Amino acid sequence: MDPSDVIAIQQLYALYGHVFDDGQLDRLGELFTDDVVFDATADGVPLMHGIGAIVAAAQGYDRHPLAHHLTNVLLTAIDRDTATVRAKVLQTFDGGVAFSGVYDDTLTRTAGGWRISGHAYRSARPTVAAAG
Repeated sequence: MDPSDVIAIQQLYALYGHVFDDGQLDRLGELFTDDVVFDATADGVPLMHGIGAIVAAAQGYDRHPLAHHLTNVLLTAIDRDTATVRAKVLQTFDGGVAFSGVYDDTLTRTAGGWRISGHAYRSARPTVAAAG
């Protein structure tokens, strides 16, 4: 893993929350490839193909998080032009409500740098059995 790629990918995830939370949907090309597949079907959200579909969904969604906090960004594989990343996301909403989730992503190296080409979101669910 080239350290410059690791830094660039970390910066991509740092930018993610700022772009969405500031409502800068015109900057989604800095995060995603044009043909990105955004899959949050595990949480009942229709599958989206392309930046235009993400913009339309974001503009039509009345319960968008106030903030996305991406943490634990873990590169699970990387080669010359592709990488896979797993990250945790904490989303805060009006009224003090918060949700945690997981992003499992595929990244592609483009002329403009690393971009998310496959974005899968699911709400976090406890997996540890209660002590009994």
